Amino acid sequence: MGANSIGALIGALLQSVTFILGIKALLLIVAGFYLLSMLTKPKFIVIKSQ
Repeated sequence: MGANSIGALIGALLQSVTFILGIKALLLIVAGFYLLSMLTKPKFIVIKSQ
């Protein structure tokens, strides 16, 4: 439930940014979020059993 609320808040803030700065700024912000998510992606460690 908390993640949904945070997502709704971020979406509303990005919508306000779109009204103020325009759609091109929103595309740059979204591209930044995608890059941030790629950089912070959890890495899985494979443990070999003997």
